Amino acid sequence: QEIVRQRNAFLSVMLQLTLLLTVVCVGACLASREIVIVVLGEKWVDAIPLLQILALAALFTYLGSIGAMVCEATGKLNPRLVLQIIHVILLPILFFTFRAYGAVGFAISVLLGEVFRYVSYLYIMRGYFELSMRDLIEFHKPAFGAALFLILLLFPVGKIMFDYEGSTIVILLLKVTLGLVVLIAVALWPKSASRNEVERMISHVVKNSNSDSVVTRMLAKLNFSLLF
Repeated sequence: QEIVRQRNAFLSVMLQLTLLLTVVCVGACLASREIVIVVLGEKWVDAIPLLQILALAALFTYLGSIGAMVCEATGKLNPRLVLQIIHVILLPILFFTFRAYGAVGFAISVLLGEVFRYVSYLYIMRGYFELSMRDLIEFHKPAFGAALFLILLLFPVGKIMFDYEGSTIVILLLKVTLGLVVLIAVALWPKSASRNEVERMISHVVKNSNSDSVVTRMLAKLNFSLLF
């Protein structure tokens, strides 16, 4: 029963984090040109490929850190130690392999190293929580859907606005807005696991809050509307 409780908690946290972090990091990757120009200036445009790759690397870094924390909390320190040693050995090999590409090659090496670390932690968690492949696919589905929507929306919008010489900061704000729309749309997608999590969280807040407060009544109405 304890394993089942821990597994449900792990899947709930991972579903929410993968969705949120995917929108943020993939969004940053697709808006890297605007971010660099607005924050650093046009003389830093050569850094755009680096930001694109490192934004994706950050996604796997943050998600992998959840696996590291679970290993610490459950006392599975040996698998984590072995994984860290392999990761440290793998990075110089990747750096050497992609050395011809300069700074971009360095960023690619970091990305591949973080992907390896994340997949390895998933393998460890799969064994500990007795997860099936279906479980792993289910909590990744909202993130995959969000990434697909972001690519289909942000890339054409940025291309069209750039071709018509639109303001860089306006393009950035538009992409941020579209990213928020995608996050909300995927989170509330009908009959999805992410929507079930949203309903569960709202119900928990309403149940454990002052029923007379305005915020609680608003959340209760929102949760009721989500049922239809």
